[in-house]
Amino acid sequence: MGMVPVIADPELETVRGTISELSERHRPVIVDTAGFRNKTTVMVCVAADLVLIPLKAAAEDVREAIAMFNLIGELNATPERQDNPIRAAMVLTMTTPGTVIARHVRRELEGAGFPLLLAEVTQRVAYPELSMKGLAPSIADPEGAAARDIARVAMELTNAGRVSHVQAA
Repeated sequence: MGMVPVIADPELETVRGTISELSERHRPVIVDTAGFRNKTTVMVCVAADLVLIPLKAAAEDVREAIAMFNLIGELNATPERQDNPIRAAMVLTMTTPGTVIARHVRRELEGAGFPLLLAEVTQRVAYPELSMKGLAPSIADPEGAAARDIARVAMELTNAGRVSHVQAA
């Protein structure tokens, strides 16, 4: 299994160049941003082919996820992206399977037509523990539940039917 390079580049002035350099040698390039509208987030989205929008089953997360989805729509309305629209998908994270709130958020987002993955990233102790060590679940415990959660998300993202091309609102 090959190593995955991890680059920290919080500088607005250099992040686009970093993404460009990485995309010449690696596919896919995954960029994790703050998740709210700022110059860096907009720049990263402009450079993206796919934006994965994580959200917890909470009102404030739903609002921010919808705002991010709408931002992608705005960017896709620009002349630069009309022939190559940014795809987007939402994923529920930190869920407790089967809870009323998770089912409610899922029903509302799907009912409104948002591209919500079927896979969820459930609440697991492994995620913060591995984050402190800088490890991915698939490296630390390839057969573990956390690795299976991430694998389900990755597999679903490869299925273009669940990832939408976002149009301007």
